[in-house]
Amino acid sequence: MVSSQLGFAALGSLGTAVHRHQIAGSFPAAVKAEATEATRDTLAGATAASAQLPDHLGAALLVPARDAFNDALNMVAGVSAVAVAVLAVVAVTLLRRRPAGTATTPAEEYADEANAEPATSDL
Repeated sequence: MVSSQLGFAALGSLGTAVHRHQIAGSFPAAVKAEATEATRDTLAGATAASAQLPDHLGAALLVPARDAFNDALNMVAGVSAVAVAVLAVVAVTLLRRRPAGTATTPAEEYADEANAEPATSDL
């Protein structure tokens, strides 16, 4: 459970970093600081800020925000796909090392030990 939460946090941080990097410096000069701050945070903030601006400024603010969001989403999806592929190769590699028919459960191992002949000592 903790590992999945750490994974979500790491991917979310990666997505946020990519989004902020992509959107930095893409704001029109006529846009107020409050609107650029909202745009920097989320796509929803960019949509809300662009709705309060004139059409040409709103579009100039919203298009880079959408592009940055798409880039961030694609980066997170790509990293996730690579991680799944690597983990699949590791799982196949580890599972392939055990010969077929050698898998035992703890109960089977206990039964084998209980049925074994006691060791005799040569005293």
